Amino acid sequence: MNLLFVCVDENNLPLGQIRYDYSRTDNRYHIDISVDEVFRFQGLGNEILKKTLELIKSKQNITNNLYSKVLSSNISSQKIFIKNNFKIIKKNDSFILFKYMNLYKYENS
Repeated sequence: MNLLFVCVDENNLPLGQIRYDYSRTDNRYHIDISVDEVFRFQGLGNEILKKTLELIKSKQNITNNLYSKVLSSNISSQKIFIKNNFKIIKKNDSFILFKYMNLYKYENS
């Protein structure tokens, strides 16, 4: 199951989106965040990620398998994932692979 969330303004115009794409090959959900150029560097990517993680927190089959591959040069995206409980699990010159550390599973145990 793939998930797509679209962030819109008060006039229902899209500002950005986040996708949770399921890969059967590695049994993981890969996150991709896209924010309209006009709205970048205003914290919108962080808010989209934070709000959608809150929406799916009860779905442990998803939250236990969340990853994101970020370009090494994309410092803003790296900060967004670190702020939202993602940890670096692989790093090279091209990209950084983050994995979500699901804190909710410990709270509900």
